[in-house]
Amino acid sequence: MDSAVTETLPRLLLRLSEGVSPTLWGRVAVRHFGREFDHLLAERVLVEEPPADTWSPCVGCDCGLDGRPIQRINGQIFAACPLDHRSDATLTENDLRNFRINVAALVRYIALASGLGQPDEILPAVWFLGRQPTGRTVFLANSLIGAGQPMFIDALKRSSRGAPITLLCPSGLANTAVRRLEDTGVVIVRADDALGGDGFALDVSGLTCLTTDMYIAPRLIVVRSQNKVILDGRERIVPAQPYRLLLLLAETALARGGVLSIRGIEAHTGREARDVARELRDRLAEGCPDTEAARHLVRNSRSPSGYFLSLGSGEIEIRP
Repeated sequence: MDSAVTETLPRLLLRLSEGVSPTLWGRVAVRHFGREFDHLLAERVLVEEPPADTWSPCVGCDCGLDGRPIQRINGQIFAACPLDHRSDATLTENDLRNFRINVAALVRYIALASGLGQPDEILPAVWFLGRQPTGRTVFLANSLIGAGQPMFIDALKRSSRGAPITLLCPSGLANTAVRRLEDTGVVIVRADDALGGDGFALDVSGLTCLTTDMYIAPRLIVVRSQNKVILDGRERIVPAQPYRLLLLLAETALARGGVLSIRGIEAHTGREARDVARELRDRLAEGCPDTEAARHLVRNSRSPSGYFLSLGSGEIEIRP
């Protein structure tokens, strides 16, 4: 079953909040509509934005557009592909709705539901949620950028005032970062694992420290010194420019989980971004049992305009 269908609303919002400019789109939100969703709107945890007027481009489409225009014909809504009408997507009014996730309000909502009081943002994207009855302090780093700040560990220890620390971390936190935190005595728990049941209250007390073998082995390995690419255990021969694009995409995903701009790609390769991206997709798909899935690893972004890897940071490794 599709995990997006079974994922609870609290877990969904917490996971999405790890990204840049987190947004919940109506197509996913609609299955969660109801009293709780309305309450989140009232509390400004979710803020509805104007409906979309463009839709994401087709995967692998070479039209060069940032997005497909939305058209209304005879009462139906379409995202129209300018190159192939068979790629038009049929949409609903709910699909066009989008809700900005107010991360500060979400963290406050979770902390209050958990009986931890008002949270305090001690660093950008790093929150002191409160103190448990046992005296243990609970922190949340809701993004990889937050967990990677130079003064991160010092800030945790200063705010804990010598008390034991449990850190709720983003799902893609690298093994090396987990080990470094564990070596300082910090108990690491994945943030979405800390949510108890279907609600927003945390159940930290019964959770133990994550070990590094709980992390998924990387699907994509890029070796700098050899221009080598390994995808799902299979080595790929990738020419210089597509290899450079893949390395840039991997570095961007690991550094901030964002989008590599078209301008940045063309500055580094000297070619049109869509041409290099198409060649990279072709190389990744060669010899792959599921060629479409391999091509979909390199995705178009509508806003901002560019490309990104559809892999979590824990699925990517760059070797010297």
